Amino acid sequence: MTALPPHSGFAPRPLAYKPAPDHLAGMIAAVMAATEIEQADVPVSPPRGYYRATDRGGKPVFIKIVDARRAEILASANEIVAKLAARAVPTITCIHGPSTLETGDVLFAYRWADGSFGEPTPPQLKSLGRAIVRMHGALAAVNIDTTLRDWSSSHRTMLEAAAEDTANSGFERQAARDLLDRWGDFVRALTDDAQPIHNDLHPGNVLFEGHEVSAFLDFEETMSGPLSPIVDLHWVWERWCLLRLDPNQALTAALTFLDAYLDAGGRKLAPPPGTLGLISRWRSLIGIATLESARRPDLPAWVRERRKFQSLLERAGEWQESFAMLEARLR
Repeated sequence: MTALPPHSGFAPRPLAYKPAPDHLAGMIAAVMAATEIEQADVPVSPPRGYYRATDRGGKPVFIKIVDARRAEILASANEIVAKLAARAVPTITCIHGPSTLETGDVLFAYRWADGSFGEPTPPQLKSLGRAIVRMHGALAAVNIDTTLRDWSSSHRTMLEAAAEDTANSGFERQAARDLLDRWGDFVRALTDDAQPIHNDLHPGNVLFEGHEVSAFLDFEETMSGPLSPIVDLHWVWERWCLLRLDPNQALTAALTFLDAYLDAGGRKLAPPPGTLGLISRWRSLIGIATLESARRPDLPAWVRERRKFQSLLERAGEWQESFAMLEARLR
């Protein structure tokens, strides 16, 4: 997880681009044939960030520039994407890179993908359910090295720190302590049926053409290690449905997605009662801990992200009834 994403809030927006300064365009042109280079407006220090350019064949390309540490994970994620594309999973493959810039940062280029971010409409949610089944099947079938990180021990350490950090509210510290009390059972719930998953299925990481999924984006979190597919389903229920619709509409939308997933052959999981609520708290607390480890209250983007995770943590309690119904439908 990176501390500051390229978009704020819960509903993604297309990136805004402007002509890249000459020195940045020159660095990019020095490692790949590219013209008409434009820089996206994202809260990172250049040359890191996102760019749009034209390749030597006149086709648009999307460029990511990251630090060397993240480049290792991104290169592994690109290998996963290539394997998924070979199995007809809608993805966007890397066409150039890694290439190291004079600053030591690393460039990757991808084919440009048209499409739009999705909405929680029945046709798109049904397509998403079917596409996730195909993606999970492919991820389970290909050889993926997910041994880079032991998420359970590192996250436990982060939660222990969050439980004592006075920069966190009393509610946040207590939520961390409550999750730690159930940590062993929670980890078992997420690892008993584990396989490689996407693990970052917010609406900004899925593109649609019309009602159909056209591409899954950003498989970096797949490298965190195998997890139960319930985590990917939770991403959809929380970020696509519960956060964007009123309670009755949200539950109907979540069940529409789940029925499409199950009808397409998705695994009928049996999470212990309360698992979905704990997933919400877990992700929110880890998001808070990640931000507090690089505390920058002087940055508006940092403040927005901090408030976002605080809001998610507080709202998790409102969704218990919906989560209980979804857990029952899975059994």
